[in-house]
Amino acid sequence: APAPGPAAALAPAVAHDVCAQLTAAVQGGPGQLISCQSFSYYGDGALAAPSSGCHCSAFTHRCPFEACTVTHAWEENCLEPPAAALGFTSLSKAWYEVHSIEESVRGVVNCMYWLPKAPGQTMPPMVSKNVLPKYANLRFEVADVFDCMKAGWDEMSIAETKAALVTALGEPGITVFAIGCGSFHATVYGPADSVDRAMMKTFQPGFCFTVASLTPPPTFCSSSPLAPAAAPSPFGAPAPRGAPA
Repeated sequence: APAPGPAAALAPAVAHDVCAQLTAAVQGGPGQLISCQSFSYYGDGALAAPSSGCHCSAFTHRCPFEACTVTHAWEENCLEPPAAALGFTSLSKAWYEVHSIEESVRGVVNCMYWLPKAPGQTMPPMVSKNVLPKYANLRFEVADVFDCMKAGWDEMSIAETKAALVTALGEPGITVFAIGCGSFHATVYGPADSVDRAMMKTFQPGFCFTVASLTPPPTFCSSSPLAPAAAPSPFGAPAPRGAPA
């Protein structure tokens, strides 16, 4: 199999190791490194954090393995073979003058050894569940105003009315948040499928519920019950009349 190219240095583990390899390669040569650490535009977290290169500093005017005069932020083809062999492709540097008791130390140079650009980062796939409850306002148009007032008379009446509605809907997973009058209406919430089934049930003609614990028991209906179909006449249909002359 062919040997891996410079892009192999982009793997996070390899990218962190390459800075240690760079430090080891400099040892014994000119411009000893003060520090050298992996650099990334991304922090830890949901996004992967591939290294963009190594950020190093040294007590010297030139960066270790600098092969040209750096005049650009990313100076291409400006690295000697030991650095290029580690996968670095370009160099950036900044030099600062310092005052030291050692005459040999006149400044500090910051060197950025760039690795090949990593692919753009994307968010990892997310598996989400719809955990937010669904809300619905159920209206009961057939409701006596005094029955509605009775249902909301006190906390006990409200609780019993809510319980009777949940029982009639047959959806124990939903909660009646509030009830109100005008026509009787109830705001419910719960799992989306449970709320959808409750809504469909109240859309059925003649759906009613009764609060049996109140006296007299009030009944609330979402719509008027369907009138029974008229019975056929026992005498049959009238005989057809003759066509006019």
